[in-house]
Amino acid sequence: MTYQIQALTWRGGMPYQQDAVLVNTKIYQHKSVISTLGECDEFCVAVADGVASSPKSGITSRTLLQLVQTMYDEQGAVDFGVLQCRLNAALADKAGFEGSSSTLVCAYTDNVGVMMRHLGDSRAYLYRDGWHGLTQDHSFIN
Repeated sequence: MTYQIQALTWRGGMPYQQDAVLVNTKIYQHKSVISTLGECDEFCVAVADGVASSPKSGITSRTLLQLVQTMYDEQGAVDFGVLQCRLNAALADKAGFEGSSSTLVCAYTDNVGVMMRHLGDSRAYLYRDGWHGLTQDHSFIN
């Protein structure tokens, strides 16, 4: 099966980009609008939305996606429990990262089909005869 992947990101009203997008092996995190489209037989895509009220959220979201990519390359899957431990270890010795946080939604192919995982209020949608939400927010509000 061939998949079409579309990613779009922009900074919004913040002075710096807190969000990052992973499309296969490339991480996008820019000040301006970035759109990418590709077709592939296998994929790993993810969005990490740095939480604005937490310190250094832009670096945290990028680091998180680097870890997602590494884990997928090594294992062909993304385990959120292991990912959390790796993120904690990656940021533990860096000054100013205490309390930094990010949401995460990712989808990837494995030997069965497409797997999707998410944490926080980043959402995943399927576009087939219109937009269909695939996830529900994990937040205190909901």
